[in-house]
Amino acid sequence: MRKGGRLSPIDNLPIVGNVWGMTLKEYIASGNIDISHMAYSLGVSEHAVHKWVYGQREPNLETALRIVELTNNEVSIDDLLKANVREKITKVKAA
Repeated sequence: MRKGGRLSPIDNLPIVGNVWGMTLKEYIASGNIDISHMAYSLGVSEHAVHKWVYGQREPNLETALRIVELTNNEVSIDDLLKANVREKITKVKAA
C-alpha cells in the first residue's frame, strides 16, 4: 500500500503460494500427486501428510527436504518450515 492509504496496482494481485513455488496444498490440489501416494513415498501416514497440507503440523527437516525432492522443487522448503527452523538452518550454513 502506498502512502496516503491508496492501493498500488500490485495490491490487487491475488496471492497464490509464495514467491519460491507452490504450497504443498496447491501441489496436491494440482493433481501432481495425491495424499496417499505422497504418504507412501515418504513412508509416513496419510494423516501426517494431511496435517502438513492443511498447516496443522510441519514435517521435520529431513522429511521437508524429501518433500522438496519428491515435488521436483515445486514445493519450497520455505512453505514447509516455520521461520524459527529456517533461522536455525541459516545459522548452520553461516557457521
